[in-house]
Amino acid sequence: TIALLAPTQPPATTKQQTPKNNMSDDHEPRRRWNRRNSDGAAWGGENSTNNNNTDDHRTRSYYREPVQISAEFRERIAAAARASIVTLATFSLLVFSGQEVLPVAWIGNVFAISVLKPTLGGTFLSARDVFVPMIPVALISWAVSAALSVSSTEVYRIVLPFVVALAAMVVFLCPWPHLTMKNLMLLIFYLVVSNPLSLKNVATEDVSSSIQDIGPFFVPALVGTICIGLLVSLLVHVVMMKFARSTTASRQVLILMRQVSHETNQLLLSLTRYMQSIGKDSDVARQARTLIDYHTRRRSRIIKRLVDYLPAMRTESKLGLSNEGIDIDAIEAFAACAKKQQKHAELVQAATTQTLLGEDYTSKNSHVREVKEIVSENLGYVLERLALEYSKSETVFFFVNASKEDKEQIIHDLQHSMDEYLQAMRQAIHDAEALLQNNDDASRSTAGPMIRVRVTFLALFSFIHELRDVVSATKATKDKSDKVAETAIARLLSCLKMKWLWKDISKRRLATKTAVGLSLASLWVSIPYLNGHLA
Repeated sequence: TIALLAPTQPPATTKQQTPKNNMSDDHEPRRRWNRRNSDGAAWGGENSTNNNNTDDHRTRSYYREPVQISAEFRERIAAAARASIVTLATFSLLVFSGQEVLPVAWIGNVFAISVLKPTLGGTFLSARDVFVPMIPVALISWAVSAALSVSSTEVYRIVLPFVVALAAMVVFLCPWPHLTMKNLMLLIFYLVVSNPLSLKNVATEDVSSSIQDIGPFFVPALVGTICIGLLVSLLVHVVMMKFARSTTASRQVLILMRQVSHETNQLLLSLTRYMQSIGKDSDVARQARTLIDYHTRRRSRIIKRLVDYLPAMRTESKLGLSNEGIDIDAIEAFAACAKKQQKHAELVQAATTQTLLGEDYTSKNSHVREVKEIVSENLGYVLERLALEYSKSETVFFFVNASKEDKEQIIHDLQHSMDEYLQAMRQAIHDAEALLQNNDDASRSTAGPMIRVRVTFLALFSFIHELRDVVSATKATKDKSDKVAETAIARLLSCLKMKWLWKDISKRRLATKTAVGLSLASLWVSIPYLNGHLA
């Protein structure tokens, strides 16, 4: 509406009348070509836009990256709901039932929230990583606490900050792979070691004597409280299996696989539109280039989530909690193929959305337009057929239970489309070089576009070839050598031979800061004056 009511004289003329930085007479910088406003279709032809403001507005609207707010918002609401249910169930079991046997209810909720993951398999792995080192850490803490309890209260108060600092250094610098979630393990050590001293600092002797009788059973009660928190986190996911939107990793992986396939098809479709429109329609080429950038970035994020869910999916399969008929090897092959393809997709993204140094001054002349028209004529529809065959092949091999004959036919069709694309790519480069032969000016001006076109050709061919390699690998039989299982003693000796992380500057710095902070925090327990004063 504003554009229709505007005066006939364009606003750009009004801006030129106002001098800016003493360059009002020199209009040459204003004629520099902005690649975002055009793709070199024509210097002043029928596809160029005369209204600069309208073209700039279109460019900003095209380059505004779409945001998937609804999907992310739903995921956050689901995560918040699971955390709320876990907190309610944990405190209901520990607080309302009385704390005579299971004290420190808040520590159970801390561990329950810490191990809670979006999937059942991920939560089980986190709970295992907490439970395995928790038992030896609790036993060692119990032994240290018993040794310190033999001494007097004054000695205990003096030694406690140094013991806690030493434990922090040992825990954070330990290289053993089974010692995971070191912050939580250090919290268990601190609670167990400081508990006898806090009981001795109780004001009245009657209460102190009654609490000291419960003191030796504090460690088993603490371990039981933590185990209840871990079980509640697992039960929440187990209950969700009865609903349609279960939180199993196998279901999430299948959804992510279809999302990756969708983003791949959209990426190939956008690249097809780009190849068919360069040198002919700048608006369509600009939109296609923006979609290439968007789908490449979104595909990378989805692949990262897919790879993160694979260990949880395999764990659910071992526990018998995954969906029936799911092929784990095929899913892992799909994820590996998608990761390799992503590198080639990023090359395509860089070649179609970035410019080389000096290309802004030469990319919008008649020679560049002719070269792009040749590329579009040779590769536009060939690339469309290649994208169609790729989509069919990916669907048959990863999403459909096809017969052996259908798979062999799909492989043959995909290979035929790749050969046609390779031949068309060579023909396009040959025709472009024949046009530029004996023309030095045209060769210099088209150097940047030709480099980007070659990179796009090879990256796309490598992208398709990754699927061809995966399909060929699944057909071939591989001899799997059985690994000799290591004994528990051998694993223990290998852990003892590991070098400690003292030489790692970041690890040493983190351990030192944690040791100092925890020793200062222990002063509030070890000094009865401050404890009684604050109380």
